[in-house]
Amino acid sequence: KIDKLMINNPVRYISIYNDKVNIKINNLYKSINIIINNSKHKLNELSAKLSVLNPESILKRGYSITRTIPDKHIIMDSNNVEIAQHIEVIINKGSLICSVERIIYGKDDI
Repeated sequence: KIDKLMINNPVRYISIYNDKVNIKINNLYKSINIIINNSKHKLNELSAKLSVLNPESILKRGYSITRTIPDKHIIMDSNNVEIAQHIEVIINKGSLICSVERIIYGKDDI
């Protein structure tokens, strides 16, 4: 009868369930840490990709941004400028104010 009392002791049940809860808590912490580490890794990858696309990085690689003056619209098509029009060419270290002398409309004409 004493053995049966020992087996059915509420303190023993509490201890067993407490151990199970602690195991589940540890598993949750591990899962959360994995999720956080994966998220940090993805964030670092996206940050690196974003920095490559940053206009400053593009200028440092030798590209330029050309805008109209004075409204500062980015020129992406030679049809959007006129002969003698002033434009701004932004480069890595400064900018240039230029006057359009000739317009070449197609890539084949370059």
